[in-house]
Amino acid sequence: LGQVRLHPLELRRNFRSAPALVHWCNEMFARVFPSSDDVRRGAVETLPEQTSPLVQIALIDFLIEMKSSEAAATLRRLSMDSMVDEAVRARAVQGLQQLG
Repeated sequence: LGQVRLHPLELRRNFRSAPALVHWCNEMFARVFPSSDDVRRGAVETLPEQTSPLVQIALIDFLIEMKSSEAAATLRRLSMDSMVDEAVRARAVQGLQQLG
């Protein structure tokens, strides 16, 4: 911070749980986050966005374990994309076979 001298502060009050702040956070985040979690859908949506082949393979394994039929279209696209890592493409093919 250049020439600005920093001084430690000792906080003596917690304003994070003030009712007005809690209400505001609940209102704002209700607009951003879904009312319920859908882990499978989230895994399907994030799978092609991942840059790590290890993460992609782990997600494919998770979707297979969950018998996620909604993953089929994404797995099909990954299996045919020449820009996707070879191991990921192979696991996508395997996943398609296991999902039937």
